[in-house]
Amino acid sequence: MGSQLLSLVPADAYKLLVVLFLSFLIGLEREEHKLNKGYAFGGVRTYPLIGLIGYSVAFLAQTQMLAVIGGLAVIGGFMMISYWHKAETSRVGLTSEMAGLATYILGALVYHGHFWVASSLAIASLILLELKTFLEGLAERFSEEDIFTFTKFLLLTIVILPILPNQALTTFDLNPFKTWLVVVAVSTVSYGSFLLQRLIKGQGSIPLAALLGGAYSSTVTTVALAKRSSVDPANSQRYVGGMVMASGMMYWRLILLLELFNGALSERLMGSFFLLGLVGVVGGLAIALRKKNGTDPQAIAATHPQGNPLELKAAFSFAL
Repeated sequence: MGSQLLSLVPADAYKLLVVLFLSFLIGLEREEHKLNKGYAFGGVRTYPLIGLIGYSVAFLAQTQMLAVIGGLAVIGGFMMISYWHKAETSRVGLTSEMAGLATYILGALVYHGHFWVASSLAIASLILLELKTFLEGLAERFSEEDIFTFTKFLLLTIVILPILPNQALTTFDLNPFKTWLVVVAVSTVSYGSFLLQRLIKGQGSIPLAALLGGAYSSTVTTVALAKRSSVDPANSQRYVGGMVMASGMMYWRLILLLELFNGALSERLMGSFFLLGLVGVVGGLAIALRKKNGTDPQAIAATHPQGNPLELKAAFSFAL
């Protein structure tokens, strides 16, 4: 029944409704911003009009992209006037203007039938506009070193890995892609645990910090807990338990890596490694919780890694 009703609606009418709906959502968000902040470019009427202009220009131009680009330049001119006005009144910011350009492009995309791209563009714009406070807070939460580390992780995973040949080379049947995949896997496990530690910083106890730290690097975690115990002797037993738990997590981490790259060896070692990890985690937890001295200290900061979150030395050792 629904498909029959849709068949009665002209294609252009359906596209216009999509443009109106998506651009209205962006305009509604900007209208709310204008009510809270005072001046802002456009609102619930302006952005739908911009989307309709984008659709109309694409309709008239058909396959001639030069006209669409010219229309974008005209809309951009109005955006520049808006930005100049805000700069004169000490309200410098390009968010609303960029949202206007995105709305124009959205209309052109819908005309050419790229509904998924247009919807994704609108939704992504809404998310970025609504999460202003959260996204700006990220800049304060992460340092330059954190950003550089993330950049290196992306270099390992989405730049180097795809370009390596996935075939056996030399008489030893060495596969560059699979070898580098080991580096990516080890770095991902280490970096993922590192991010979890950063995420719950100041909100977890010693056992939780030990588990996450053990998945990242049992050596780093053990050293950090040992240093912490020297300045908090009243809870030294908990730190000892945390060290044992971190060592147990190391075996489970090895099981995961072996399962990814050597199924036969993983089957041979899984039982013993799982048992060793279980003994370490359960035994360490029993030691850590056996006696309580005062309040439960927050140990995430104590086990915060001070080395390379990607554990590149370990990753390259595995690959070798």
